[in-house]
Amino acid sequence: MLHCPNQFIRVAQLLENNSLFGMQFLTDTNRFVPCYCRLAQTLYRQMIETIDCRTLEASNIMGHECFTIAWYEYDKIPALYNSLINANITFMIKMNHIFHGYCANDPPFVYTPENMEKTFVTGMTRMLGDSMTKHIAMHELRHNMVIFDPWNYITPEGYVFCQHVCQLCSKPFKSLDDPNNYKLWGWYQSLTKIIEESFIHDDMFTCVIKEIPLCKHSRVYE
Repeated sequence: MLHCPNQFIRVAQLLENNSLFGMQFLTDTNRFVPCYCRLAQTLYRQMIETIDCRTLEASNIMGHECFTIAWYEYDKIPALYNSLINANITFMIKMNHIFHGYCANDPPFVYTPENMEKTFVTGMTRMLGDSMTKHIAMHELRHNMVIFDPWNYITPEGYVFCQHVCQLCSKPFKSLDDPNNYKLWGWYQSLTKIIEESFIHDDMFTCVIKEIPLCKHSRVYE
């Protein structure tokens, strides 16, 4: 078995608990959980062929069906999201973010981190503006502190939304220079550069597996 390198695990564990998007483990650090979907058990064999991902499996977490994928096919996750969106199938990326995913019959979109963030912001804004659903949205805000950290957003719409919810919940709006902004941490920047290179070169994952020094031409991963 090709084990997930420790530096990939370190980044994933940080993002799992400190970001809107986060990489998620189940119990096995060699596999990630791309999303929760009540049709995962039914669809995973079809999706293996659709997205050409031989390690895709279905699992169950406390009664919630989900897809899992080997760490070295992490780059196939966007294709999984887009296939589910195109088939009008509901999925949720993280259990603690009710609008971070896609709801059947919502307007379809092409998955990118930016588009997913905009979907999250649009859904939460709509709920906060509706007296029938505002209490659900407020519950989401109170139980997900990462929503109040501006460095977790990657679009202008997300940054403005973060300012709004901080004001709404009487929380200070933090500076991007805050020492808790993990995107400024040296080890995080170095490891994410290495991880990005492993996904964009033909010699897939050589950089990660061999733990080579950071290349000077690496691009910053955001």
